[in-house]
Amino acid sequence: MRRANGTGHVFKMKEKGRRNPWRVRITVGWEMNEATGKSKQIIKTLGYYPSRRKAEEALNEYLDDPYNIGNKDMTFEELYKEWSEYYFATLSGVSSVRTIMSAYRYMHLIYKMKVRDIRVRHLEGCLEDAYIISDRGKDKGKKRNASACVKARMKSVFNLMFDYAVRYDIVKTNYARNFEVSKEIKEKKKREKKSVTIFSNDELMILWDNVDKGHCFQG
Repeated sequence: MRRANGTGHVFKMKEKGRRNPWRVRITVGWEMNEATGKSKQIIKTLGYYPSRRKAEEALNEYLDDPYNIGNKDMTFEELYKEWSEYYFATLSGVSSVRTIMSAYRYMHLIYKMKVRDIRVRHLEGCLEDAYIISDRGKDKGKKRNASACVKARMKSVFNLMFDYAVRYDIVKTNYARNFEVSKEIKEKKKREKKSVTIFSNDELMILWDNVDKGHCFQG
């Protein structure tokens, strides 16, 4: 059945042996030909699929909830790069930047995931299993699990990153705000904060260089 004009087109590619022969094209806008005074559709490919059914499902999903197809394959690490360039410019202190960069190191489990595929279970799993391999000091080469304070900061960064993704139509739902850190993490965070004392600027610089080692600081 032919679709209404401007609602996309599903068709099978002629080349034989293609793994995903069904192509979906969509209208993403219109442009005016000044010479003729006529407008024409701006058409882009949404994707390629193994069957007509899969192609129709993808097109219907897009029509029900349109997104910026230029960002459909954006990974988590690509989102972080784009978001951080924007967000860091709004911060007044270097300590806040260091805190965020430190938390991001623990998010490597989802670096390569497409942002559109990330759900609550992936974010919760990233928090639960967060760790880094130390690259300095006596613990160099050893696995270091994230402290409660680091996990709390990770959750805050998730919230802000996906707020940005929603704002710029990279995703439609901020799944980071659909869950809270566990009570256990909150309690551990409180205990870790109690151990923090007041330091001189020189001492703070040393501590920031070792911020991932379990201490909790607020940027």
